[in-house]
Amino acid sequence: MSTGRACLFLAVLTVALGRVICLAQTNYVIDQFDSNTTASYANQHWGTAVPAITWSTNNATTGLATNTPGSGSAKWVIPWPTTGDQVMVTHSFGANLNLTQFTSISYDILFDASTATDGYGNVGAIEIDWIPAADGWPSTPNPPLATLSFAAGNTNWMHVTVPLSAAGNSKLTAVSGIGFKLQQKRTGANLSGTTTFKLDNIILGAPGPVTILPLNPSQLWSRLEFEVDNVPAFGNPFDPASISLNAVFTLPSGKLMSVPGFWYQGYQRSVSGGNELDTVNGTPGWRLRFTPPETGDYSLGMTIGTNGQTMTTLSTTFTVPSGPAPARYGYVGISTNHQYFQTGDGRALPLTGLNLAWPSGLATYDYDTWFNSLEGAGGNFARIWMCPWSFGIEDNPGTLTNYALAPAWQLDYVLQQAEQKGIYLQFTLVYHGMFATQPDYWGGNNYWPSNPYCVTNGGPCANPDAFFTSTTAKTLFQKRLRYLVARYGYSQNLLDWEFCNEIDNDYSFLSPTDVAAWHGAMGTWFHVNDPYAHLRTTSLTSASSYPEIWNLSQMDFCSEHAYTMSGSPLGLAGDSQSFLATYRKPIMIGEFGTSWQTWNISADPYLRGFREGIWAGALGGSTGTSMAWWWQNVASDNAYPVYSALTTILGRTGWGGGSWTNITFGSGQTQFSALGQRGPRESLLYLAATGAIFPAGATNASLPPQQNQTLTMSSWPPGKYYAEWYDPATGALVGTSQATTAAGKLTLPLPNYTADLAGIIYPPPTLSSPQVTAQGGFQLQLNSETGGHYYLLRSTNLTSWVPALTVTNATGTMWLTDSVPATAPAALYRAQHAP
Repeated sequence: MSTGRACLFLAVLTVALGRVICLAQTNYVIDQFDSNTTASYANQHWGTAVPAITWSTNNATTGLATNTPGSGSAKWVIPWPTTGDQVMVTHSFGANLNLTQFTSISYDILFDASTATDGYGNVGAIEIDWIPAADGWPSTPNPPLATLSFAAGNTNWMHVTVPLSAAGNSKLTAVSGIGFKLQQKRTGANLSGTTTFKLDNIILGAPGPVTILPLNPSQLWSRLEFEVDNVPAFGNPFDPASISLNAVFTLPSGKLMSVPGFWYQGYQRSVSGGNELDTVNGTPGWRLRFTPPETGDYSLGMTIGTNGQTMTTLSTTFTVPSGPAPARYGYVGISTNHQYFQTGDGRALPLTGLNLAWPSGLATYDYDTWFNSLEGAGGNFARIWMCPWSFGIEDNPGTLTNYALAPAWQLDYVLQQAEQKGIYLQFTLVYHGMFATQPDYWGGNNYWPSNPYCVTNGGPCANPDAFFTSTTAKTLFQKRLRYLVARYGYSQNLLDWEFCNEIDNDYSFLSPTDVAAWHGAMGTWFHVNDPYAHLRTTSLTSASSYPEIWNLSQMDFCSEHAYTMSGSPLGLAGDSQSFLATYRKPIMIGEFGTSWQTWNISADPYLRGFREGIWAGALGGSTGTSMAWWWQNVASDNAYPVYSALTTILGRTGWGGGSWTNITFGSGQTQFSALGQRGPRESLLYLAATGAIFPAGATNASLPPQQNQTLTMSSWPPGKYYAEWYDPATGALVGTSQATTAAGKLTLPLPNYTADLAGIIYPPPTLSSPQVTAQGGFQLQLNSETGGHYYLLRSTNLTSWVPALTVTNATGTMWLTDSVPATAPAALYRAQHAP
């Protein structure tokens, strides 16, 4: 069946940026009768002239489309009664079509020589009517199409083109079908006998070429966005079963990447009455986003389909010029140690950040402020919710495959701001309150009655659990996922897709088995359909580990939410180690607070518990800091310096890169609690004085000084080690110490402190033997702690040493070149730690 296709008429054209780079004339094919589709035509007759419609192998050729081999036509046989009559035959499109996208309708018609004639030598007149979806019954367009009469005696195929103007008629923006009306008495006398004719190639003429317009220059590892214009408005642009744009990019290496297009509406933001006001900016249309991962020549092929049929095929080429790669690039993946994240370029990505789940009334303006604060503190992570009150595109009645475009635009803005500031975002796709049915659930967050998937709102689900089991519901949700991939998947700063927030809170309404199976199915869908292979996870509460979820191969990492109501936040390190040992996957502390009910500042006025929890995530073995929940209070109470201090201390280290193991501490150290990670070049520690630990020690205005203490670590490699000690509240260096391993234990003196300490421990640096360079200097390799500051000193006699270089060893291993002439009598070197 050829219904719902369009033909390719004009091919490829490549020109400079800002011009059309691909053209294709599309004409929507209603029916070419490539196969027998006559059964889909319904008779709407008046009187007794009931037509018989059969399929004929007689085929009309056309330059507007290409018939498949064996194509035919529809044969109409109408026996007229003796009195005036008229006959209409209707054909449904299967979806709604916007006639304003077309300028004409054409068809080919062939009357048999024996067909009936009237008294004026005509074989009849055909009127074309349309079926508005709102009416469900044929009506004549306004202004009406001309009704054409055909003279007798012409036994050849006739091509007919009728102008179409649907402007000004709102009903014709959603048309579900077409009707052909043949009238017995139209030209002055009745047709006498039987009218027989064949019909073929019923085609709507498009107003112009489909065009692909690049909106910005192509650049390596940078978003390339295209606007796709003049796509016929057919059906629901959010439903790929109705209309879809699918692009395939062929990379210079030959790799193929399939990327869907998406329906877009721009907005202009402003502030009105203390709230953000988003007003429509421009006309809606199709967009395509892609991030080129290689330099060189690309080809792009795009298919536009309707109702599962290919409508248009476009192709073009473009070039990504050579140039340096960004300082960090590539999509986030799991490091080889299964503990941390890394970007596609292999660089470690330990996360520092918090939840910024939803804004106040200032919407995107809030994120301007929050992202500035987070960037200023050295942070690189934020968690964003899609929920009924913020960023939810399908979370309210009437939005099922009819996505809210203003929140989608806001999320565009937030993601693009994050890209500029080096912040990675976690998108939480489903709020657990969407399945709650109890009116008092979590203070009124029972959103099941307003969930668009609920049957009372026109959805397919009679109860909340049906969302996870219904084939229809899963298919609908995958359409939303497809839209998210199309619109946001391009971004390297999209860390992961988090399916649900704390879905185990709904297990009184849901089956855990059904929820786990759903996660597996949706995770598999992303694996197949996300061309950028973003990470996948979900989140659960701290009360349990739920192996049926975390054992799924489709969950790339675990996410625990931990709120400390009693006991030290330092216990989060134990949670991390347990998850790592059990599931061999990274573990994120996705939400953290000293209370789940409030910011709890009265119980933690000096932010000691807050700081302990942040550091417990960072050095307890999770993917980064614990991600604080009470983000508005973090801003209002200026808790960002906690992050600033942490990034000052850990930012110069190799935290998160390479293989790290949990540090074991000696017994009997009761003055403090400690945790830490031993890495390939340095070890990182955090300890808190017993009297300062939340909750008991959090409210003391002053703390006794901690003096003359030592810290012992077990199972320690032999050798000499140095330690730098910092104040976690300010990031200031407060002391140094050194010690040598004895009997597998390293015991380090601690500087005096009051609340807590952070430490960096490393062995002495080493230098390789100098080598003569081709330029006549000396080259040698420095191995040290990551980020170490060193003087390279040179001597000719082991007595007098002069500075040769001052370096920062950003990677822990670096080559140094001294330009002293190789003809010098001697060159001896040593590395000395620089302040």
